[in-house]
Amino acid sequence: MSTPDTPSAGKIVWIVLTVVMTIGVGVYAIKSEFDSIRALRNAPAAAPATGSPTP
Repeated sequence: MSTPDTPSAGKIVWIVLTVVMTIGVGVYAIKSEFDSIRALRNAPAAAPATGSPTP
């Protein structure tokens, strides 16, 4: 009776690990996207100082 419980517990552990890893990768990707967008928005703010605004 205890044998079916062990694979289900292992399955739950693998599902939790997979979900945590997926969320971690997603958060990292979104964070890097926002960082690049912020860098792109900060660059045009400094562009008028050079005198050559690029659209």
